[in-house]
Amino acid sequence: MLSFSRWVVSALLILNVLVGVPLLAVLGYSFVAEPKFLETLGRLNPGRDLDLLLLSARWILAIVAPVMLFAHILLRRLQAILQTVRDGEPFAPANAERLRLVAWCLLAIQFCDLGFGFAATTFDTVAGERTSGWSPGITGWVAVLLVFVLARVFREGSRLRDEAELTI
Repeated sequence: MLSFSRWVVSALLILNVLVGVPLLAVLGYSFVAEPKFLETLGRLNPGRDLDLLLLSARWILAIVAPVMLFAHILLRRLQAILQTVRDGEPFAPANAERLRLVAWCLLAIQFCDLGFGFAATTFDTVAGERTSGWSPGITGWVAVLLVFVLARVFREGSRLRDEAELTI
């Protein structure tokens, strides 16, 4: 299972780039070819506020950059944690800090999701139809709390392990 987990995290790191970079390229292209984007939006959404649609679409695409960064940091820390588990040292003090950073990254991604939701809802409202499928959720927020708690557990576990080693 550990090998599979390591493979999945490595695949997710690659997927993060393979999905994110093209979306950021579309964002850049939306500035270079703005008239073409407005024309396409106009064909798809006749009679709508095209400037607001384009602005909303750009915000949706712009949110990709910080999410990519936070996901990259999170996945690299998970790789490091999995390596310590493989080495037989899961309660290393560094893992507590890694988990804490993972929790902060998850929290940042949750805030990005709220920004995405605002932009997507604006786009849906202006377009006159629900295309984004976004809705607020509690699961990610609970995961943030869970990982912060786990980081604390790891910190205490590594402290207790270190104390036990000193008494032997």
